Amino acid sequence: MDWSNPLVYIVPGLAILGWILRAERWMGKKDESIRFLEEAIKELKFDIKVLFRNDSGDSSVSVVERNSPLRLTEVGYSISEALDVKAWAMQTAQDIVPKLKWSHPYDIQVFCMDYVDHPSNFDTDFMDRLKFYAYEEGLSVSQIRDVLAIELRDAILKKLPD
Repeated sequence: MDWSNPLVYIVPGLAILGWILRAERWMGKKDESIRFLEEAIKELKFDIKVLFRNDSGDSSVSVVERNSPLRLTEVGYSISEALDVKAWAMQTAQDIVPKLKWSHPYDIQVFCMDYVDHPSNFDTDFMDRLKFYAYEEGLSVSQIRDVLAIELRDAILKKLPD
């Protein structure tokens, strides 16, 4: 074997490079599979919660924890994420904050619950999205309005001067 011949180094180098590229491709597929499994598990968790409903035994899904202050459950967070409620809440809060007469969190929470109960506060496209999502997920529009109210309250509280 002639060690001065460059092919002696190039051929094994190309073989090693091929193994490395094959391993990288395998790792990329593995990462993609893991992301797919994580998303599937997230959907299954949501579906299981919908199937088993909440602990109180009624037929509605609990979207809000009734502790003080009220906050969203995992189901509520998934609804918020699916409908991009945070973006809506931030935009709406920007319009509402200058008009607010109160700064107490409880008063703001009551205001938000009342605000989302009036369909006139929403454009038709947004209401149609809410209704379609409620229909597809087996939820009531009032449950989705609860999510809207909590996200709106949180957005308003963030925008209020301290």
